[in-house]
Amino acid sequence: MKKTLPNIKSNISIELKEKWAVILSKVELPSTRMLLSQQAELVNIDSNSIEIGLSKNWENMIKSRKVLIETALEKTFGHSMNINFSTKKDNAIDSKSSIESEKNKNQANIAASPSKEVNKSEKNYPKESGSKNLANFFNGEVIDIDESD
Repeated sequence: MKKTLPNIKSNISIELKEKWAVILSKVELPSTRMLLSQQAELVNIDSNSIEIGLSKNWENMIKSRKVLIETALEKTFGHSMNINFSTKKDNAIDSKSSIESEKNKNQANIAASPSKEVNKSEKNYPKESGSKNLANFFNGEVIDIDESD
């Protein structure tokens, strides 16, 4: 049976995704691994170089982690490789990053404006309190179970 051009492209795409998964598994920091899995993809690879397509909104963040990517490539292939970055024009990645960006902004706004109850209770606890900081982060409060009403 003769392979058609779309089938060949599909097979290449699958192979790139599989190699990208292997490379990502070698990335040491889970946060970087997650960032790369969501906002980058393997576009091309040969024996000495790799091309990674990046979501436009996350380009600088990913490029700042180039050393971690180089380390993962060396672990995967046994030698260093040149990394070339390109901006990915895939709307799926860009829309996903836009949704994540909007979600992060909303979470930042919530964290920046804690409820009045939390602000009132701050005078009862020292600012160094780790539990108080954690409670503030989640817009909660610290309750002392030893206090009797």
